[in-house]
Amino acid sequence: MGLDLYVKKTRQQSCEGLNENNYDCVLSEEKERCTALLTRDYMECVRVLTEAEANKVDSDTYKKLYTECIDKLKPYFDYPQYSLDVIGFSQELVKWDDPENHDTFGHWECVYKPVPVSVWIEKSKHIIEGYYAPSVAYFRKVNFIFAYFQNRGDMISEVFAFMPKNVCIDLIDRCKKVLENHDLAAELLPTQSGFFFGSTDYDDWYFKDVEDCLKQLTEKCLPVYDEPCWEPGEVSDEYKDEKMNLYWYFSW
Repeated sequence: MGLDLYVKKTRQQSCEGLNENNYDCVLSEEKERCTALLTRDYMECVRVLTEAEANKVDSDTYKKLYTECIDKLKPYFDYPQYSLDVIGFSQELVKWDDPENHDTFGHWECVYKPVPVSVWIEKSKHIIEGYYAPSVAYFRKVNFIFAYFQNRGDMISEVFAFMPKNVCIDLIDRCKKVLENHDLAAELLPTQSGFFFGSTDYDDWYFKDVEDCLKQLTEKCLPVYDEPCWEPGEVSDEYKDEKMNLYWYFSW
């Protein structure tokens, strides 16, 4: 339990007209869009593997095709090892066998266990109907982000905030300034208390969170604003150049 912060994509071009009574249309659009893309790629995998079985390809060739199909689907999920385990994909913890390595935890390795295409067909409903769109970025108990949007007056509801590109850039700039001068933390990125919101201290953990925020916003979020909303020919010329936007969803 605690404050979870998710950044997700949307075709919504602005927050104009959005309010606490209708913001869920953004969530619905995102789920419908991503579910349609997942369904398209999942059924393409079924087609490829069905053809492979019909042609009686050898086991090595089938495993190669299976692995390529799984890798195509993995980006659709935050945790593919749990979502795709019913069709043979998982991750296993492998202990380090290097005696000089003092990390006793080990590391996770992807495990591909090819299953017949009949299993893909059988589990398609389970995977697709239970699907929810992945996050672009995720933070836990980083309450200064919540405070940032609340202080700006950008909260459309207590759990939703739209983030156009200029706002993302402003948040990035604030992170940079705080990391350059820690004395600016309380002014530029103040913490906020709340129910399981985490610490409000300006300590080492706070500045690590600022570093992580800067990294994820720069590397994961900023490029989204250059992604096209629509496939070629999907909409009229009036909308064809629209780019993706982002929103925050808060949960605690």
